[in-house]
Amino acid sequence: MKFSMRTLDETVIELDSDSDIRQMIEISENDIEEGLIFSSTDLIEHIKNSG
Repeated sequence: MKFSMRTLDETVIELDSDSDIRQMIEISENDIEEGLIFSSTDLIEHIKNSG
C-alpha cells in the first residue's frame, strides 16, 4: 500500500519510501487492527492519573 501526502504547494511526498517511516506506518496499522489506539482525551486522562 502506498502512503503519500500532498503539501500546501501541491508537492506529493511518498511517505513509505523512507524505511523508518514505513516501519512506523506498519506498527500503527498493527496497533489499529489489534484495537490498541487511544484518543487524545484518553491519553491526557491516563497521564493525569498516573502522576
